[in-house]
Amino acid sequence: NRVIEALKGLDFVVVVDQFMTDTAELAHIFLPTTTFFEEEDIVVSWGHNWIGPVNKAIEPLGESKSDLQIVQELSKRLGLEKEMEGSPGEWLKRIFKPMEKLGLSVERVMESPVRCPIAPMVAFEDRRFLTPSGKFEFIKHFYEEKRNAFPYYLLSPLGRTWHLSLILEDEHPEIPQVFIHPQLAKEKGILNKAMVLLKSASGELVAEAVLSDTIREDTISITHGTWIKKGGGVNQLTEDLASTAGNMASYYSSTVSIQAVQPA
Repeated sequence: NRVIEALKGLDFVVVVDQFMTDTAELAHIFLPTTTFFEEEDIVVSWGHNWIGPVNKAIEPLGESKSDLQIVQELSKRLGLEKEMEGSPGEWLKRIFKPMEKLGLSVERVMESPVRCPIAPMVAFEDRRFLTPSGKFEFIKHFYEEKRNAFPYYLLSPLGRTWHLSLILEDEHPEIPQVFIHPQLAKEKGILNKAMVLLKSASGELVAEAVLSDTIREDTISITHGTWIKKGGGVNQLTEDLASTAGNMASYYSSTVSIQAVQPA
């Protein structure tokens, strides 16, 4: 919970978002921004090589503004209005201009998605990999962490019925579910649908146990997405570690303990 404490310790926090998330609740000022249904834009993906249009369907609801509008309003107050002048369409053309040398234009993409022309059809088609040897390198050594008081690996994958944020707020589970192997449940005296307490070096979380033989006996899985203010927040359990590859958050390097509890 060090991020929460850090945000609480700041003098001034501004959050731009579409919903009053756990992070937004910690802000001094909340600026509502538009969804894809309320703006025109061009999007790319980190999961495929297509460039696609965002077609505006409705006018912005309430007081929400696009990210561009928010930045432009801020620039006026900072004396930088001239630098940020321009309509959404004009800014799209400015940002997209480097793609013109590849034969692409904003107008073309807004008609229908196009595949990035410089993206390879087959990844590593020449069988050369970004490794010292140039070959694909399998993991040679698995390092066994000292788990001690927290003996079970924690996973926090995507949900099966939604992708990332594609779920309405009132569709989030009221209580997060934790998937555990039946053998582990037997050892711990945990029944299916019983309430359990998970603890890690960082925090704790109450969840509903779901028995599943599709998971390893030494592993516990909680679908991410349920907010802290609704009793969820799996990241209350994740440790504040940096990954060795990329120096990013190590969401899958945390370990936990589990025990049965009586429902509150």
